[in-house]
Amino acid sequence: MSMHLTVVQQDERQSHARRTSSPLHLIPPPTGSGSITVCSSPVRKPKLLDQVRTAIRLRHYSLRTEDTYVHWIKRFILFHGKRHPREMGETEIGQFLSALYAVPCVRHVSIGGWL
Repeated sequence: MSMHLTVVQQDERQSHARRTSSPLHLIPPPTGSGSITVCSSPVRKPKLLDQVRTAIRLRHYSLRTEDTYVHWIKRFILFHGKRHPREMGETEIGQFLSALYAVPCVRHVSIGGWL
């Protein structure tokens, strides 16, 4: 009995699918073939948010925590015109936090407000 296995790299548009166990998909073998074929695109470094998701999953954080981290990272990146965080530093972090403080719905009531 012969076996055929074809593996291809996952389409990037589907990369945001939740909790996939592997970035590779199996394609059913054509009939009458006895070979094993592995096809994938050139190996690329994972994108930033994929790296964040992987790091969070390795630490066994909850799915909700993962979603929250990714959400705030996206907001930070979009706030600075889609610049990569690698290009930014303490100044940009301060600008982002100051902008958050300026939005009334994000501001928290101080302890003095509860007394």
